[in-house]
Amino acid sequence: MRTELLHVLAGRGGVALSLRNTATAPDGRTLDEHLATVLTLRGGLICAVDSFLSDVAGTSAYLARRGGSAVGGQRA
Repeated sequence: MRTELLHVLAGRGGVALSLRNTATAPDGRTLDEHLATVLTLRGGLICAVDSFLSDVAGTSAYLARRGGSAVGGQRA
């Protein structure tokens, strides 16, 4: 999987990263998605990481068929 950093947006309470993930599996399946990862800061430390995907179903299908974990997450 290739991850490309498109933009970094900084604010008083955190940082948002605009990313693009692309991949091609040996069987020809492809992944091409945009995502935002938001890092929430408290006391100068990262206290939460949230990711928002452009294609949750497509990412889940790509990862599931290659034996990866399902897409989802929890707040720290």
